[in-house]
Amino acid sequence: MANAKITALPVAITPLAGTEVLPIVQSGVTDQVSVANLTAGRAVATGNLTVTGTATVSSTADVAGNFSVATNKFNVTAASGNTTTAGTLGVTGLTTVTGGLAGGVQSLSGPGAVNLTTLTTAFTSTGAGDALTLANGTVGQIKTIVYVDEAAGADTGVLTPTSRIGYASITLYAIGDSVTLQYLSTGWAVLAVNGATITP
Repeated sequence: MANAKITALPVAITPLAGTEVLPIVQSGVTDQVSVANLTAGRAVATGNLTVTGTATVSSTADVAGNFSVATNKFNVTAASGNTTTAGTLGVTGLTTVTGGLAGGVQSLSGPGAVNLTTLTTAFTSTGAGDALTLANGTVGQIKTIVYVDEAAGADTGVLTPTSRIGYASITLYAIGDSVTLQYLSTGWAVLAVNGATITP
């Protein structure tokens, strides 16, 4: 099919294997190069790049601008390096934190459920014996409850987790009382207590 127009050539079967050859002009001479070697060893600049499948990166990926996954699921701000994730961050190895560690705080007034989505719950009592519940968490999860305010001097909060290890309940009597728990496979274990009373 000599001297045929490109549009007259048969359509190639895709995806390409990489062994196909293309003609190129190099130093005034027409040579051939395989598809796989067309950009081998060269940095290829691109504007917007959309990857619909798995992207395999064998060396350093240098992103000059902001980086995002699915709009807001994972974001890195280029100027500051600030990173946010909308999901759960799983770390297999040791985590080293150079700066401070800031966790979310739930504000809970009166009886109710201590949540599992923040590191700390700031509890304000509205009466004597405000019942506080705490559902089973994720193994290894840590939760702190702090008594921060009260309606009257005799107010208390009584925390009764769904699953507990070695106690029946924990009573917070005064502003400043706190308890830190960790969820293990069989329930919430007490790690530290300040002022609160543990009922066996």
